[in-house]
Amino acid sequence: MTTLSQHEQFSHTTRSYDLTRPVDENLKAKINRIIDANKDNFQYIFVLEDKDLIEKIYNVSDIPDESSLGIPYFPRKNSQLLAPLLLLLVPHGNDQYSSYMAGKTYGHIGLTAIDAGYHTSFCICYDRDKAKEIFADKIAPTHVLPLGAIFMSVGHIAPNTMPQTDLRQNLITSSVSKASREYITVLD
Repeated sequence: MTTLSQHEQFSHTTRSYDLTRPVDENLKAKINRIIDANKDNFQYIFVLEDKDLIEKIYNVSDIPDESSLGIPYFPRKNSQLLAPLLLLLVPHGNDQYSSYMAGKTYGHIGLTAIDAGYHTSFCICYDRDKAKEIFADKIAPTHVLPLGAIFMSVGHIAPNTMPQTDLRQNLITSSVSKASREYITVLD
């Protein structure tokens, strides 16, 4: 059973990871076991810690302009990708079951990470063609990164920040409302 505090750690918008604190070996081993148990459901699996590679992925993650929807637009990259551990479980094409299993596996990883005191985030806003170029030596030329190929980040937030602080842009981004006791039925 998760708490409200843990729900806030299992967020899709953590943007202030402390890149000087790597994910500990124990948690990485647990994450690898979770992925390994489900590996047949994915076309490709990437578990990334290389800061240069993570920076390259960050550089192809422009936030889309949604001003036509009434959302204020500020051109920037998606800092949710700047974490000490970045995961990408690529479903088999647009196969719904494979996408479901990616979500289920990410959920298991996320709950395991927050139990160990880490924060999480997810990123779908990146240029798939440019990301494929970054992984060119690992992805077959005829394959694509489907819409269901979502990055998951894991790490500790930087000291004296909050999860939605975008450290590269010196701003705090909005997020979805957090769960509260007012809308959760607590079972005794």
